[in-house]
Amino acid sequence: MSISTALLTSLASRLLERWRGDSSIDNSHLPVLDFLKPGLLQLIEFSDLMIPANLSNKAAANDELIGLAIDAIKSFQRRANILLEDGFMGNMTLNFLDLNGRCKDGEAGATGGTPIVDFNPSTGLRPPVQIFVHIDKESLPKVVRGNNQFESNDAKAMLIERAFAKWQELCNVIFRFDAEDKAHIIVFGADLPNTKTLAIADKWPLSGTLSSKLTLRFNRNHTFVRSHELGAPVFSGTAIHEIGHSLGLSHKREDGQMAGMGEIMYEFHQPKMISIDRDGVDARRVQAIWGLPPEMR
Repeated sequence: MSISTALLTSLASRLLERWRGDSSIDNSHLPVLDFLKPGLLQLIEFSDLMIPANLSNKAAANDELIGLAIDAIKSFQRRANILLEDGFMGNMTLNFLDLNGRCKDGEAGATGGTPIVDFNPSTGLRPPVQIFVHIDKESLPKVVRGNNQFESNDAKAMLIERAFAKWQELCNVIFRFDAEDKAHIIVFGADLPNTKTLAIADKWPLSGTLSSKLTLRFNRNHTFVRSHELGAPVFSGTAIHEIGHSLGLSHKREDGQMAGMGEIMYEFHQPKMISIDRDGVDARRVQAIWGLPPEMR
């Protein structure tokens, strides 16, 4: 169902006004308008928000549309496998959470499962989402550490774990490294058909529901390096970029502009980019989806 930009903006504004007037909601938990609008688009695409044709092209949201949106949010949250922790989906549904319940459709399992989120009504804060990762270290591509020496499989796996840790420092997730049958994300090496491609990662669906395991594949047709001084694609930087995709980020920012140089989600490899600016665009984007980690609240 399509919806005009004007109507989407009006609907988001009306919902924020309604929630700001609800004394049970801490206003600091509410998303900003630009983050709420993508959340509403999610509902339109993935849930039960069916906008009548006579409303879809209007410029202003009426009470009927507000009611439809709230009913859809409730329905979405009842059957969602994950709350996007304090991000635009988590925040916009804060007033409709079952405070004594657990948002859970099933434990992580052979079908990929989904992370489990508990809500603690005594603190009003949700703990980090646990995402399970499996690294098939035997299949990873070669990584040169200098003097024509190659990193061991264990060392390559450690570099990937450190790349996950950089994202964990910035948003409300905890990565657990476990067996493949429990994993939500599987990291491995593969012979990718496009030899120019360094790696490919499945993007976390912003609906929050995983129907299958996500993959992050490094191209074994490339030899990576530990440090940019060695003049080849840097393994750590590539891993950090691809994990950004795994967390739901794309090369295009939410404002419609492509990520630029100096951002980890820039579409081209940047040899010296092996970290994420804690105050930069990438951090704000991932926090909009997953929320701030406890130590940054």
